[in-house]
Amino acid sequence: MTLDVTRPERSEVVMNTPKGREGQVAGRKRPRKGRPAADKMPPMYYTQREVADLFRVSQGTVIKWRGLGYLEYLRPPGSNRVLYTVASVERFQDQFTRREEVTKPPIDISSCRRVAPAKDWRL
Repeated sequence: MTLDVTRPERSEVVMNTPKGREGQVAGRKRPRKGRPAADKMPPMYYTQREVADLFRVSQGTVIKWRGLGYLEYLRPPGSNRVLYTVASVERFQDQFTRREEVTKPPIDISSCRRVAPAKDWRL
């Protein structure tokens, strides 16, 4: 005796939920209204942690830079959160960071002393 168990198609599965959503197909969500998805919009502000991660430093270093006036910031009313403008972070990056090609200087062999090969020690 074989049992033929098949999984119903997605369109056949119907949610049985309260509040007038009976008959809605499972797995489908209504489109969100309002703001577009965060990944489609470039950020306007960076958080303190994002700035620290961007420059690979601790958050304390970012606080120090803020105190020295290197980064412009704002605090939303009624919040302790500190936000940094994208323009301020980019300006800081252009002014205080640089990319250089690291090259090693050639070794002058004439100044190196010659070392005799190690003797083979046997007991």
